Amino acid sequence: MANLSISISDSVLSATLVEAVRRNTPLDAYIEGILKAALSSTAFQPRPSINMEALLQRAVSVAQSKPSGTIFLVKELCNPLDWESTTAGERKVLGKRFRKIVEDPDNRIAQHDHKTSSNQAVYIRV
Repeated sequence: MANLSISISDSVLSATLVEAVRRNTPLDAYIEGILKAALSSTAFQPRPSINMEALLQRAVSVAQSKPSGTIFLVKELCNPLDWESTTAGERKVLGKRFRKIVEDPDNRIAQHDHKTSSNQAVYIRV
């Protein structure tokens, strides 16, 4: 069993101690039970695994379907749930790979135009 040291407010500690005493449960067992319940609840779900290759191919496909002259962000080409499930690092890699594909001189799909204030690449469909 691991030992854990945490900092919590006095009011939270007091309420937790009162509830543990009321239930006649040792404090550590009571807190462990709260954590287990939180981890098994439907509110806490681990991040779903995203197939980054499929996400990339879908983004390229959607970009290809855009009319010439359309301005877009890579984020707009992806399913919002998939996009939000990726980490910042995964998005960066996805963006680099997307740009390499769409700006391929042999099969140009889009052109990088500029970056937004939040550092997102803006593309124009060619």
